[in-house]
This record gives sequence, structure tokens and C-alpha cells, in this order.
Amino acid sequence: MLDVAAVANRLVLEIAPAARKRFESFLGEGDALASWLGFLAALHDLGKASPAFQFHPGLKKGDKKTIRERLKSAGLPLPRFPAPAVIRHGVIGAKVLPSLLAPRFGFSSDAADAYARIVGGHHGAFPTLYEIGALEIGEDAVGSDEWDEARRDLIDLIAGRFKIDSTTAPRVPRGPDAIALAGLVSVADWIGSMREYFGFAVRDGAAVFPFRTGFPLVTPPPSVCPFPSLVSVFLSLSRSPVSVSMLRRGFEDLSDRK
Repeated sequence: MLDVAAVANRLVLEIAPAARKRFESFLGEGDALASWLGFLAALHDLGKASPAFQFHPGLKKGDKKTIRERLKSAGLPLPRFPAPAVIRHGVIGAKVLPSLLAPRFGFSSDAADAYARIVGGHHGAFPTLYEIGALEIGEDAVGSDEWDEARRDLIDLIAGRFKIDSTTAPRVPRGPDAIALAGLVSVADWIGSMREYFGFAVRDGAAVFPFRTGFPLVTPPPSVCPFPSLVSVFLSLSRSPVSVSMLRRGFEDLSDRK
């Protein structure tokens, strides 16, 4: 989560000044931009803190047994009925994040809903209202009580890392701005997930190196990112014609503004 946040903050420094100014218009300038962008980008995988993701249907039986034991030792209850089909973690994040952002960090309800869906769409498909409200996205999939507490703890750690000030929460981004932010988070997640540049902190349940509150920004070589723009990488990820159309309009709007 923090690797992707670090990449997002680096990317926003590399894009055209006109595009960066648009991000500043709803996230804030200077330190505020770095804080809110890093915070939101880090939350893109919050939905992984859920029974549905931890007991992913694609896992091998032996892996599920190991995960079950680790979650039990951590005090996280196991699902009564594990999800029989894949539930995208972005959808789970979009479901649980609004209730965590609105009361605790000063987001309006509309802004909390918008940012939850923006970061939830980091794999190129925005969670729809139908998906978020689907019956299968219930307690067995999302988790409650101890899982809620675990997600709150994660958000608090991230908020502390980025020095979040709840009195200056971002406003609701308009359509083109929301699409642009989704594209930036998608690119950051793609780069930040490259193991050759960002190694795992934990392997086989043990820390590989001590966790840090500060970390260096890694700059991959140009060959790592063959896409010439945020729009092209988001187009390559998106499966929705509507998302593609909106994305094109959003970036055309950004490029027209000086």
C-alpha cells in the first residue's frame, strides 16, 4: 500500500504542470497534495483486508489452511461460507471505505463515496452501485467487528504516515478529475507492484526487514513504463466501453486546460 502511495506521489511530480494543477484544485497544493494523494492511493487495496480476498477461491487448499491459521491467531474470525466465486477486492474497498472516510477524516458523504469508487477502480473497472450493493457482498465476504477494527487500524497507520489533517478534506472531484485520478492510481499500482523494485516486507509470515515509517522513492528506468501517458495505461486495463469513453473525455479536458 505504501509502495503504491510513494509511486503516486512521484508520478504527480512528473506529469504536465497543467494536469498537476487540476489535481491540486481538488486535493490541495504542496504538502496537501502529497498527503491526500498518498493517503488515497495507499487505500486502493483496503478491500484485501476481508475474508473474501483472504480466502480467494483460486487459492490452493494448503494455502487456505495456512491463511486460516494465521487469521485465527490474529483474532480475525473466519467466514462461515467462503465466497464460491471471485469478488473483486476493489468492490469490497468501495463498499467499506465511505463509512471510514466520512466521519473520521472530514469527507462529505458524496466525496467519500466518490473517492472509494475511484481508488476501487485501480484495475481499470470502476465498482458499480449494483456490485457494491450485491447480496454476495455481505458479512461473510466483507467481515465485521474484528475486520472493521483491522481496517480502521490500517487507515489510521496510513493517515499518520501522510500527516492527514481532517479539517482540509478533499472536495468531490468532478467527472474528468475523477477519471484522471483513477488513471494515476492505476499506473502507480502497476509500477508499485513490480517485485524487482518493491520487495515484500513479509515472507512466509516473517518480516524480511523491519517496517519503516519513512521509505525512499524508487524511480524505475523508463523501460519499465512503456505507456506514454496515464490515459493509455488505463485504457489498456479497462474492460468497460463507458469507462474508456469517460477517460478519453477526461484527459482531453485536462489537456485543453493551461
